[in-house]
Amino acid sequence: MEWMVRMVTHGSEPLFEPALDLNLDPMMDELQEYGASVASTDRSWSVNLTVDADDPLEAMAEGRELIDKAAFHAGLPSWPVVELGAIEANTFVAQLEITNFPRIVGNAEAMQMLNVTRQRLHELRKSGKFPEPLAELAATPLWLRASVDSFLAGWKRRPGRPARDT
Repeated sequence: MEWMVRMVTHGSEPLFEPALDLNLDPMMDELQEYGASVASTDRSWSVNLTVDADDPLEAMAEGRELIDKAAFHAGLPSWPVVELGAIEANTFVAQLEITNFPRIVGNAEAMQMLNVTRQRLHELRKSGKFPEPLAELAATPLWLRASVDSFLAGWKRRPGRPARDT
């Protein structure tokens, strides 16, 4: 079974000067056949790679061994490991496809969802019954899609023009 292994280290001393770029190429080269990605900050470095193993414990052990060896050859400090985990590769790929960006709508989408004109949307906003926007951009206000859906579900829409006060 294929597993994605992630290992993160963290140290108390800066790994490099902010003006300098840490060269992680030797580590990437050594772990290339495992589809590795390597990243660093001034006080940590991390690696993601793929290994074949029967279970997650075996995958973590194999991944740690590969990473430790490559880090040693690359001259990286042997800082304490603060994260070590394994996840099935297919599950990892599926999780990458899930967005954590909120679903948002602007004026045009809100008008379409409510089946109203721009003027009617403006009236709803002015009345205080419509949800407050998440943000006001120069081009359009932005609402969470869930807020507009919630409004729509509870909206007691009456067709036609409102009665005039005489």
